[in-house]
Amino acid sequence: MFAAAGSVAANRSDWVALECPYIASPLQTACQLPFAAVCPYGNASCGCLPGYQNRRCTECEVGYFSSARACRLCNPVLQYLPIAWTIVVIAYAAYLLLVPGSASGVLKVLVFFGQSLLLLVQNARVPWPEGLRHLLEGTATTGSLSATALECVSPGISMASRYGVYTGTPMLLLVVCAAVYVVQRLRGAEGAYDKLVYMSLSMLMTTYFSVSIKALSGFSCTLTDGYLNAYPWIECSVSRSTEFPVILALSVVCFVVYTVGVPLVSAYQLFKHRSSLGSDPAIATRLGFLYGPYRPGCFWWEYVVILRRLVLALAITLVPFTQQQLESAIVMAVLVVSVALQHAFEPFATRLENRLEMLSLYTLLLSFLGVYVSETSTASAAGTLQWLPVAVIVLTAVVAAVLAVMTVLVLVVRLLPKFANTRIGSALIRPDSTLLSVQRELQRSLLDAKADDEL
Repeated sequence: MFAAAGSVAANRSDWVALECPYIASPLQTACQLPFAAVCPYGNASCGCLPGYQNRRCTECEVGYFSSARACRLCNPVLQYLPIAWTIVVIAYAAYLLLVPGSASGVLKVLVFFGQSLLLLVQNARVPWPEGLRHLLEGTATTGSLSATALECVSPGISMASRYGVYTGTPMLLLVVCAAVYVVQRLRGAEGAYDKLVYMSLSMLMTTYFSVSIKALSGFSCTLTDGYLNAYPWIECSVSRSTEFPVILALSVVCFVVYTVGVPLVSAYQLFKHRSSLGSDPAIATRLGFLYGPYRPGCFWWEYVVILRRLVLALAITLVPFTQQQLESAIVMAVLVVSVALQHAFEPFATRLENRLEMLSLYTLLLSFLGVYVSETSTASAAGTLQWLPVAVIVLTAVVAAVLAVMTVLVLVVRLLPKFANTRIGSALIRPDSTLLSVQRELQRSLLDAKADDEL
């Protein structure tokens, strides 16, 4: 973390008037400024801190990478981060292959909670407690598309090239799925196409939040001077900028094909085959990720979650930076509506998953509300609310730990079926669910077909 030579005024709205944005907290800027001073771009007397360069000191120098709005020094370990990502993707593909057609509601809850928390902490205009930022710093470095340290792997890589990697992530995941499909076909495995569809949907939906945010950031330009909000050194001009046309084109393609296209196509397939969800083993394997964790009456709930993610992404990326209250109102409205809908429908198939979803939504809502109240409170009330940031850190850390432990238990139960009929296994995955019954039917059909071939 860099310590700025100067700091901006405590009132967070004041920093907008400065030419240098804050890093990590409202009291730190990337520029070497005297207290509350305005440093126009181009003024030689106002320099950038080490690691920062270009307009408003918002771009990282060579040898540094961007993470959570700050430029951090590259180290040799980060050069292996793409390899780590590759291993994670392959491991996830192997899990999907070993347990085809299964879908964990606990895993879905954990993914949404983690992605939403990272999004709000890194991008929302409400300053979160410094302790929570440090707690999530390591997670952000390995779990955020904007912190894949591509600058360390390929020093001097342009922002347009990095943006191409970010928005091209879905295509890279599909290549992995296609490679697995080819191997399965060469081995003569049964149901290879159904497994291909399932793996593709699982990976595309898991990365939906992060990639959609990247796609939307290419449309968000400042209203005052016409620069990208996410990359303030790039002017929103097709004629005067060489990188903006590339970023804009990639944003359009990714938004249309991925952010809008994937949910529409998958929803069409799900509703088209809704009468066969509980009877056709092939459909159960192919579309199980979309409806498996939910009870039959809420087989469509995945698209409620997608809409929730999309609205949050729109609020964070497209609302003008000066409209902090509007952004906060949208975020809180989304979370309040999500809590109300969860209470009304209880869409998950197990009681445990419904309770965990409620816990994660309440935690996000109360944490965001607590930080917002702490920030907007008057000076006289601030003294009595000193406990609030600590409470936010403790609450989010405890809930994240609970969700992580439950996810590990679910993965163990699914990979080791002998635990499915235990008391813990019954609470985690409900062995008598429609999806598991269809899976058993599929396994029996394959065994019977194999026995007939042997005869």
